[in-house]
Amino acid sequence: MHLPHAFAQCRSSGDHPLHFLGMHAQARLHGNLLDMHLHQRFRNPGQSNVEISYSCPLPWGAVLLAVDVRLNGQQLQGEVLPKAKAREQYEAALEEGNSSVLVSVNADGSLGMELGNLLAGEECEIHLHYSQVLLPAQGSLRCMLPTTMSPRYGDAVRDGGFEPHLAPQASPLVQYPFSAEIHIEGELAQALISSPSHRISTQLKNGSCVLRLSESQYLDRDLVIQLDALPSTSMASVACDLTQPEESVVMACLNTTLSQQELTPRAVQVQFLLDCSGSMHGDSIDSARSALLQMLKQLGAEDQFSLSKFGSEHQHCHARMVSMDSEQREHALNWARHLQADMGGTEMEAAVVSTLGMSGPGRRDLLLITDGEVHAIDALIETARRKAQRIFIVGIGASPAEQHLRRLALATGGSCEFVAPGEDAQPAILRMFHRLRSPVLTRLHLELPPDVQLLSAQPLPLHAFADEQLLVHLHIRGTWSSQQPLQLSGHVDGAPEPLRLAHCLPQTIVDQDNSLARMAAHALIKLQPDMASMATDLHPLSDEQQTELALRYQLITEHTHFVLVHERAEQDKPVDLPELVQVPHMLAAGWGGTGSVMAAASSNVPSVWRTHRKSSNIQVLSAPSELSLEMPAFLRISADIPADAVPQFSVQRRGIRTTTPAAFVKALLKQDLATLQQIDALRTAGLADEIALWLEQQISTTLSEAAVVQHFVRALMQLHGNQWQEPATTSSEEEHFFIQALTGITDQSWPSVLMQHG
Repeated sequence: MHLPHAFAQCRSSGDHPLHFLGMHAQARLHGNLLDMHLHQRFRNPGQSNVEISYSCPLPWGAVLLAVDVRLNGQQLQGEVLPKAKAREQYEAALEEGNSSVLVSVNADGSLGMELGNLLAGEECEIHLHYSQVLLPAQGSLRCMLPTTMSPRYGDAVRDGGFEPHLAPQASPLVQYPFSAEIHIEGELAQALISSPSHRISTQLKNGSCVLRLSESQYLDRDLVIQLDALPSTSMASVACDLTQPEESVVMACLNTTLSQQELTPRAVQVQFLLDCSGSMHGDSIDSARSALLQMLKQLGAEDQFSLSKFGSEHQHCHARMVSMDSEQREHALNWARHLQADMGGTEMEAAVVSTLGMSGPGRRDLLLITDGEVHAIDALIETARRKAQRIFIVGIGASPAEQHLRRLALATGGSCEFVAPGEDAQPAILRMFHRLRSPVLTRLHLELPPDVQLLSAQPLPLHAFADEQLLVHLHIRGTWSSQQPLQLSGHVDGAPEPLRLAHCLPQTIVDQDNSLARMAAHALIKLQPDMASMATDLHPLSDEQQTELALRYQLITEHTHFVLVHERAEQDKPVDLPELVQVPHMLAAGWGGTGSVMAAASSNVPSVWRTHRKSSNIQVLSAPSELSLEMPAFLRISADIPADAVPQFSVQRRGIRTTTPAAFVKALLKQDLATLQQIDALRTAGLADEIALWLEQQISTTLSEAAVVQHFVRALMQLHGNQWQEPATTSSEEEHFFIQALTGITDQSWPSVLMQHG
């Protein structure tokens, strides 16, 4: 497949031609398996030969199965070799005047791509093929395709382990086109499908749902596809390992199930830790603030909590855990409403250590809200693992560091949720609190048929949660009958007797590409650094064993690289060594307050007045630098970005249509308006999350939440509805404020006009 011809016209804001022409994603989602093909194009617009370097992000759990290269239309083949040998071949090819491609894995899980000796005017297309197992949680499935890498706090080489020429850079001066097409097949095609990140179109075709981006897009935010209302089922497949025909591989997705009696909710002790660093400025801190407000409303009188925030330094709102009563609730909500991303850098490790060291009885859980944009994640993971306390994470932003955050949660027995800018955080919050309040599943154990010999297995986690899927890879010898179940057992909250948590009958399949075996080998290699967080009796693999395994299955790992050499005719070889060109990423939409990207929020109610902003980085030339965002706000010189400098767009989710203020009034009239007391009730009726957040900001010591709701509803009815009449009264000063704020509101001016009224 070739990328659209228009990609060849990419230019920077200074009208300089770019070396990277954009990306097209083509995917198939069937069952739990996502099969993704990324087509990326590069071109040398200059007059001399160049060496292009680029770091390409991959999602968590992605297994790169193939790298195909087409140079000037000619298909080329490469192979996976030990990294030292591959590097030697690559460098030798460049010295001899030949062209070469080297693909490696960076320390953060992204791909390092090097394209050497691309001559003037030449074009190269690199096709990456990966598979990824997606695991539903509580009836929801989230598919994330990262498209850019945001600036991270710290030193990319010293803290992040990057090679200097592959350290990711971001620029507000470049734009790269992006297109995507995803075929969703089987039962998943009947799910509620939406995208909080992009405007999408869907088409039912031969029982499948074909999803496409419905307008021109750029590589400035992760593509997020959300599937809801899914059944909770376990499934497993068995296939022959083509490299060793006498052996087979099993891939199972086991859904843990408990009875309602065993799922009795328990009180929680939660330490909230908020990232208020400069990178969270703008959309991210708005999302974090909204998420925290919803979390605080989940706490009851039996729960305990504490509040902390961090940037260059960390601050604790509480010196110890406190019980949730009416006074503490009001204090906490007020603290949350005033959060700002004004604390400079991202000293996350120090903040985590200090928060975990807070005094208090019993077992506590840390709930971290952050974009994860730090380089020194390995040190943080080691520190957190030693503290033996679960860390739950809500990842915020248009391009959060998913790999970092999932590794941290996995290492501590916690879990991750992600919330895109403008996305309704409530479903993610409810799933997170379901985990926090549910019993812990420990001492997990797989039961295999007696005539099946287990050769190797992906280690099970030390902890698991109810109504979520666990991914298991097994390498076996022997015949697995379709009538013999695979069973998962475990102990609930340390009970002495185990319970059966999941079981399924594996189905034998024909795997012509040997993908299951390759994914099983990759999982075993990938989890070696985190073996301490796994329940396993297996000994860690040595570097030599990992290298041998990667070579057998042609996997790109930290020990192996992909290399390709294209030998040129003598007359075509350049005289000089190539000039190094590092391809910068687009600055993530809304990063550090550079513009704003908002997306649809509700998945089951009308989308009310959803006019949102789409960050066009090419126009944000007054964006603050990464260095300036590491400074506290009072030291920073800021430049305001005019609202009209950023184009607007609205996101329409499947089955949800953009409506008008009058339509929301109509939805409200189905309720007893006089009894409306909570902003959440307006959310349930279809109020957009950003409007609800604005209402929450109006709550004060003199204006309760109930008063805010009633003033807002009365003003709305007076301006946009005539079906509800109250006895005529003189408008109070507060009610006049809401009337003034809502006067003149149109679909096009929403919500910018309202947000001007603080």
